[in-house]
Amino acid sequence: MLNFKPYVMVIMAFASTTVFSGTMGPACTPGIASVPCEKSAWNFGAEALYLQASLGTYIFPDYTTIANNVQEFQNVGNLWGWGFMIDGSYHFNTGNDLNVNWYHLKSSTTLNQNGEYSSVGSSDLFTGALSYSPKTTWDAVNMELGQHVDYSPNVSVRYHGGAEYVHINVQRNGLFSNPMGSSNRTLSYNGFGPRVGVDAFYDLNNGLTLFAKSALGLYAGTTTFNSLHSYTNSSINSGRKGSALIVVPSLEAKLGASYHHALAQGDLSLDAGWMMINYFGALMNATPGLVHSDNFAEQGPFVGLKWVGNIV
Repeated sequence: MLNFKPYVMVIMAFASTTVFSGTMGPACTPGIASVPCEKSAWNFGAEALYLQASLGTYIFPDYTTIANNVQEFQNVGNLWGWGFMIDGSYHFNTGNDLNVNWYHLKSSTTLNQNGEYSSVGSSDLFTGALSYSPKTTWDAVNMELGQHVDYSPNVSVRYHGGAEYVHINVQRNGLFSNPMGSSNRTLSYNGFGPRVGVDAFYDLNNGLTLFAKSALGLYAGTTTFNSLHSYTNSSINSGRKGSALIVVPSLEAKLGASYHHALAQGDLSLDAGWMMINYFGALMNATPGLVHSDNFAEQGPFVGLKWVGNIV
């Protein structure tokens, strides 16, 4: 008689191995993140900006028109203007990059009007012709180190941190005909400090990606203000000035989409979206009997091109 016991044991062992190999093999495990494969690449990009620069509540109106003893606050200082951003970065190791970027905005306009006016925060009263010329300049130069992390086939995040230099200059100048004279006011801030952020991406496939980018900054620097009212036919002039060393926090956000197109020598992407930046208490101004701080903010659309070329 044949002994089937050894064959039964072999079949059972094979079956059990097959069962375990099906259940213990690779599976989707929540919480697992990965980094890209190691590579080296260069990145160059530029963006066109159309931003509105605005100030805080105290100096939000720059002057008021007066008719029938009613003051109307004029919002002529919140200028829209063109700017740009240029950046370059070096990608290395497993998802690391070293990036340098520069944002620049300069906006100005001239308003000519006849009527009766008062300078906000002042008791001076002007009548006749007014020529008002607000100007705003903003620069931000940032150097940061980033790390790209993939959380799923569609979701990825870039964490970054570095240091940034910020320059803000706001000028509010006016010429008056009665009494003949001028009003000149300059507010500025220069600061330097750390900046950290998170950029989140969602891949919609077919080259289209949605993104949401955010950053926090903290800058130590000097804020200054200088205002002067002078009159041609009078020796009575008035002015205020001052400066202080302060620490300014900032909050930044970008929302948009990008389209990627593969080329023979790298990848080309088109970005478009909306950006917002706020510097808390960066500017200081003086009115009779009071020195106060104001926020400086910018918001508006942007569009840009970026090229990433691999290093063989």
